[in-house]
Amino acid sequence: GLQAYRLDTHVVEAYNGTAWGPLVAAGGLVLVQDDTAFSAQASVSTNAIFTSAYKDYLLMVDISAASVDDAALRLRLRAAGADITAANYSNGGTTHVIGATTIGARNSLAGDYWTPINLNGADNNMLSMRIIAPFATNKTKIGWEAYGRIGGSQGGTNGTGEYNATTSADAVTVYPASGTITGRLKVFAYVNA
Repeated sequence: GLQAYRLDTHVVEAYNGTAWGPLVAAGGLVLVQDDTAFSAQASVSTNAIFTSAYKDYLLMVDISAASVDDAALRLRLRAAGADITAANYSNGGTTHVIGATTIGARNSLAGDYWTPINLNGADNNMLSMRIIAPFATNKTKIGWEAYGRIGGSQGGTNGTGEYNATTSADAVTVYPASGTITGRLKVFAYVNA
């Protein structure tokens, strides 16, 4: 069949005889938000990236600088260009400090954002978050792995959470509790089976 590389989306597509679509096997990833750099921003928002074309997404954030050490990294869903601020977000997970043998907990219930990690102002930080069914009108679920600041030391978290409402979201905002962040983000969609 025919194949083409789209310069606007950086995706290889194939023609199946009736329509063009991404050349990705079911369960694979397709880029929906290209690598987007940001510098000294109080918040970073995507727009209209969650659609009915895909059910589940992978958000990757690489933060190379945070102006305030130990500030919480927060995330909110968005709809029609605005953050969803209702107090329906909750998350919980485990924390671990590099070089230590103790494991802690990170929990946030009924807040107006998710908070997976605190930021290390002197080192790199990262977040990899799976966002399950954000565009559907049911609960949105998340799972993440993050690297940043835990109790004053470098460490990581992993956990899960949800947005417990039936709001259809089409994007996400990433922001520190205080200060600014510098880095890059990108979003992939999981190809439906």
